[in-house]
Amino acid sequence: RRDPEWATARKDLARLYILLGRIPLATKQYRDMLHYRPDDGDIMAMLGYLLLREEKIDEAERICTRAVRLRTPPVEAVINLGVIRYYQGRYEEARVLWQQALRTAPEHVLTRANLARLKAPPTRRTIDTRYLARPVRPAAAVWAIHLAAYGKSRAPFEKVRLLLEAAQFDPTLARPHLNLVKHFYLPPRSDFHSQGRALWHARRSVDIARRSHNDEELAEGLLLLGRVLLAEGKSDEAVRVLREGLPKASGRIRPEFERLLAELADKTR
Repeated sequence: RRDPEWATARKDLARLYILLGRIPLATKQYRDMLHYRPDDGDIMAMLGYLLLREEKIDEAERICTRAVRLRTPPVEAVINLGVIRYYQGRYEEARVLWQQALRTAPEHVLTRANLARLKAPPTRRTIDTRYLARPVRPAAAVWAIHLAAYGKSRAPFEKVRLLLEAAQFDPTLARPHLNLVKHFYLPPRSDFHSQGRALWHARRSVDIARRSHNDEELAEGLLLLGRVLLAEGKSDEAVRVLREGLPKASGRIRPEFERLLAELADKTR
């Protein structure tokens, strides 16, 4: 159990439980890991977060305090200890913690959101989970994508939720957006059809793939975007998008580009 591979397997299992919404089982995995790795800040940060999700505030406070006292405290533990202090009415201590988190990770949006809350003290004593920092890493996004793709027994709405979570876990991945459009949002695919959602996710996938210089995903995104635009009657923009994607397309999707462009050319004659 002290072996690194054992800890990795435990983390993977815990991530799976989190994605399935089985928080108590995930908490148990992290408790076990912390027993054998008592100085691991990442484990402390996640355990503190999970305990807060279970409303076990006293235990979460002890764990987050331990994490914050480390030489390099995880920013999520700092934010969440601030959430606890805010809940306790210790607003100045919460401010100090959130300002510390802001200096460490100025890009973390939850830090600024929590600092903004200090302008209006709470009217009820409760932990608002919307303001908790979830210490997940990009691997969790990959887990969610795989679960949505291969979980054949899952209801469609559950697969959509997993893909949306994957997009949230790692905003640098185009795949969650591609799969949402391709399998759920592309008209007239299913009950999830929404032109607004389909168009947004298609454009988002193209933007991400273009920034990451992933031509394969860029071609797929441009094809899906072209199909959504055609469904919305935006033929001129669809032609521009499909022409951009054709040189990047290869394999099985290239004939689809050629077919759509040929059909559009016939309509304009």
